Amino acid sequence: VLLDILHQGFNDKLASLRGMFGAGAYFAEDPEKIDQYTREDPGHEAPGLERLHSRLYRAGGHQHPGDHIFYCFVVRVTCGACFLSRGFKDKLRDHDSDFQVFVNEDRRELSAVPGSDPRIPYHTLLVQTGKEAKHRIERFREVISFSANRAYPEYLLAYQRV
Repeated sequence: VLLDILHQGFNDKLASLRGMFGAGAYFAEDPEKIDQYTREDPGHEAPGLERLHSRLYRAGGHQHPGDHIFYCFVVRVTCGACFLSRGFKDKLRDHDSDFQVFVNEDRRELSAVPGSDPRIPYHTLLVQTGKEAKHRIERFREVISFSANRAYPEYLLAYQRV
């Protein structure tokens, strides 16, 4: 997947319909949030990672550092008209405002900005944190983009947990 993103960018058509906040690409401001979704690169000889390793760790260049390597992207996301939410009442409606956040049950497209003429859909969803039961997340805000054209993977970072 890393090589596909490096060469082609993000593909919103592959977004899971089961995502908590819709079928979009999920981004976070805090690396601690994304770290919970990464998988370890078990080492230079790991089966299935030969293509990635051949591009990242070329002969005469950087060497694979060994065990316990993880990867993440630093991404530029254009938020545009951003809908702020602290959680949903159901799969379509915002808990606080009762606003219908998504156009339909697929949850791939956000509803239009109220009063926009012609109608302009919200571009991104920003889910705020909170401790109350109605909030869906407690620690880290999430940004969900529903168009691959609004997210640019600028850097790929390799890191080790400490």
